[in-house]
Amino acid sequence: EDDVAVDCYTRAGLSDPNDRQVYDELWKVTALRKRFGAFNAAVAKILEAHDRAWWAHYYLGFSRLDDGKPKEALAEFRLAAELNPELMSARVMVAQVLLTRLKEVEKGIAALRKILDDEPGNERARTAIVKVAVLRAQEGRHAEAGELFAVLIKADPGNPVHHMNLALTFKEQ
Repeated sequence: EDDVAVDCYTRAGLSDPNDRQVYDELWKVTALRKRFGAFNAAVAKILEAHDRAWWAHYYLGFSRLDDGKPKEALAEFRLAAELNPELMSARVMVAQVLLTRLKEVEKGIAALRKILDDEPGNERARTAIVKVAVLRAQEGRHAEAGELFAVLIKADPGNPVHHMNLALTFKEQ
């Protein structure tokens, strides 16, 4: 079954190596059934023939997370983002892995800031920064929280909640 999916992908990939449709089907067939061993083997075969398939690396990152391998997941998400710089979801996943799995908070925040510099409307990045800012405020780290709320105001200047949070943060100092 998996060999058929790989063969279908290879044929489709020859015409357009960035076509995700066959790969999405492969994800459904294997990953959603929790057959990550088969999924990883199938992806390895695909990547042997199409090593620049950014979406293969992207989905493999999720598989690595599920396998409890955050460093490997981080590498896959970084590679996906490098191969397709417009893939903001891969860049967000890099930040989230840094923040939540590897506890490299400053690197995660820096990654989120860069995302918002490039794409201020990225809701996932904004939501992640809000969570970190609120946590910083709860920890009494008001100056750091204020800096993060200022980043949010720059990205979304019309949002009154960010302005209110910044004001409350300064009030607590």
